[in-house]
Order: sequence, then C-alpha cells, then structure tokens
Amino acid sequence: MILFMSSKPRLWTKGFILDTLVNFLIYIIYYMLMVIIASEAIHSLNASMSEAGLASGIFILGTLIARLFAGRSVELYGRRKMLFAGIIFYLATTFMYFGIHSMAMLFFVRCLNGIGYGIASTATSTIVSTMIPAERRGEGINYYALSMSLAAAIGPFIGMFMQQIFPFEDIIYFCIAMIVVCLGAAAVMHVDEMELTEEHRAELKEIHIANFLEPKVTAISIVAFCVAVCYSSVLSFLASYAGELQLMTAGTLFFVVYALAVTIARPVAGVMFDRKGEDFVMYPTYACLAVGLLLLSITTQSSRRRAG
Repeated sequence: MILFMSSKPRLWTKGFILDTLVNFLIYIIYYMLMVIIASEAIHSLNASMSEAGLASGIFILGTLIARLFAGRSVELYGRRKMLFAGIIFYLATTFMYFGIHSMAMLFFVRCLNGIGYGIASTATSTIVSTMIPAERRGEGINYYALSMSLAAAIGPFIGMFMQQIFPFEDIIYFCIAMIVVCLGAAAVMHVDEMELTEEHRAELKEIHIANFLEPKVTAISIVAFCVAVCYSSVLSFLASYAGELQLMTAGTLFFVVYALAVTIARPVAGVMFDRKGEDFVMYPTYACLAVGLLLLSITTQSSRRRAG
C-alpha cells in the first residue's frame, strides 16, 4: 500500500527568518526612539511641547520622502542593494544622535534617520513577498506583520525602561548594536532579484503620479492615517505624560499589556477577517481604540496605587 502524503512548502526558511528578524529590529529601534525622543528633547534641549512633538513627527516626514521613491528603486536598482543602502544609512544617521546640541540639529537628524528607516523597511517588505510560498501567503504575511506589531509594543517598553536607567547615549549605542545585527543578517541573506525588461526599466525611471500614488487605496489609507495619528500621539508623549503623573512604571507596563493584547488578538482577528469579512473586524476594533484612548485620557493613577 502506497501512502501519498501532501506536504506544504516550507515557510520558515533561512531567508524568511532573517528578513523578518531584520524588519523586527528596524521597527524596534524606530519605536524605541519615538517614545523617548520627545521627553529627551524637553529635558536635554529645553524644548517646548510643540517642538518635542515636531522632533518625533519629523521622523515620519523623512520616512514618507523615502517611501515615495524607495518602492520603485527597490525593483530598479535591486532589492539587496536597497536593503544594504537603507541599513547603512540608518546606521550612519543613528550615529549622528551623538552630535546633537540644538533643536535644529535634532530635527535634521530625525528627518535623515527617518529616510534610512523608510528605505530599509520598504526593502524588507518587498523581499519577504518573494520568500513566502503562494500556498502559505496569508500565513506568512500574518507572521511577518506580527513582527511589526510586537515591535510596536516591545520597542516603547524597552525605550522607556532604558530611559529610567541609562543615559540617552547608551540607548543610542544599543540601537547601533541592533543595526549592526541587521547588517550581518542582510549579508548572509539570499535575495531573489526581479529581472526587468528594458521597457519596464524605462517605465520605472519615468516620473509620473501613477508611480507614487494608487487612487484605489485612498479611502483605506485615510482610515489608516487617522488610526496611526491616534496611536502615534500616545507613543510620542506617553513618557512625558507618565512622568508628570509619576507613573513611569505603569507607563512602561502599558506596552507590555499592549504586546500581550496584540499577540492574542492578531491571529483571532485574521481568522475572523477570513470568515466574517473586514467590517466584522474593523468596527469593533475602532470602538475598542476609542474607549482605550478615553480611559487613558482620564487616567491619574495606576491600579496598584489605588489599591494601596
């Protein structure tokens, strides 16, 4: 009797693991610095709240600039080359934090750092799409996206925790060490490059609006923008807010709870999305976000202090 056993193609290949790791570390650094840079600007450079907010937000301006051009450049010049270019530029601009002595310099470095992050993160996302088997695309994308969600929770926790113990310079050294790990992982990663025809190459070199914007995603992009503004506002000022309330421990643990919630909710949301549709998932989660922000706005003490 002959048994025919069907086996799924491998998902957790060396390339998939390394690319997901690089993406995870890149996002960890982004969230680490995003959550502490505002309070660092206030305490070290005597920045106002608006200046501190700009110091956080201008990073995203650099990211936007990078992603407008990085998407087509990844295919035009090669995925591996763009990944290395992004990581190296991310590393170089992270070193520049040591030379900051004014708000103007901080704005400049943050914008450049955002460009490096934008190039590197665009390259990792493009590369991973070639490493996921078509039969396991949904599963692979979910695991890859989970690395970003966990980074959004773990990064701020590490940043706020280290800020209470170490000087800002040591935090930058820690970020540099992680970028060096990314560089090493990229060096041993095999990347399949896309072979372009001369016509396609010439089309990518042309400058027209279709190469940068896709009208079909405008509506959902606006929704994602609004949600991101809500979370980024909390991310940028939670350290300062928790400090004013003398709740630094609770503020740090906020992201631990967030990480646990994301880890539990994301797989469930993925299944519900496939079974019930996007509306079944999106509307309740928006309601949860609104309630969570409302509770955060009226928070004055942790449950531990209240119990005491």
